[in-house]
Amino acid sequence: MSDCRCVVASRSLLWLLLVFAAFGACLTGFLSPEWLKGGSSVQSGDTSGARSTPHVSREIGGEQKVGPLKKCAVRQLDSVVVCLFLTWDEFESAAWKAAVVLQGGGMFVVLLALLLGVASFWKQNLGRFNIVSIAGLMEGIAVPLLAAGLAVYPLSWSSDSVRSVCGGSAGDYDLGECSLQWAFYAMTCGALLTLLGCLLSPRAAKACNSHLVEEKIRLGKSCICVM
Repeated sequence: MSDCRCVVASRSLLWLLLVFAAFGACLTGFLSPEWLKGGSSVQSGDTSGARSTPHVSREIGGEQKVGPLKKCAVRQLDSVVVCLFLTWDEFESAAWKAAVVLQGGGMFVVLLALLLGVASFWKQNLGRFNIVSIAGLMEGIAVPLLAAGLAVYPLSWSSDSVRSVCGGSAGDYDLGECSLQWAFYAMTCGALLTLLGCLLSPRAAKACNSHLVEEKIRLGKSCICVM
């Protein structure tokens, strides 16, 4: 079978859309501060042991939000919401750094799988291996990375940056006065979609190398669409 033909199968296209949705959900959740939200009561409540994060937590009040990469707060002077990305040194615990590395690494692998999925329309095989199958294997590698990142991140909730948002009662796997927000669930949904994509990749790979595809190639067609 030639490797230079455009082959679009409905199952492979649906699989690719699933991978795209998984990457989009993970990326949106990863970059958003909407993981933990603390209200104004935290600022006036017991925050013993909590230290304000540089740049963001000075002269603030009201609602605050913090995620793996970003923190937001309302400035008291003019009620403007200030959001800043945290630096590596502001990830105050090894667990926080590990969560960022694991989630970032998992998303990078999903991105590679997505790019391979796009390339599979024009080049179906890489050596003896189907490209969609390789992408599915990469998704299988990404799933435990994303899951581990989600599992490790709550170990950072005892850090001063999180306690400045969630109160002094916050600790490992303890939200304190915070609540989980949509970005956490977006990352979780992205990990689940990645797992689903991994499970469905064999069917997508089979659709690209079906007998119908081979027959159309023998007929000399260069652009092949199959259901």
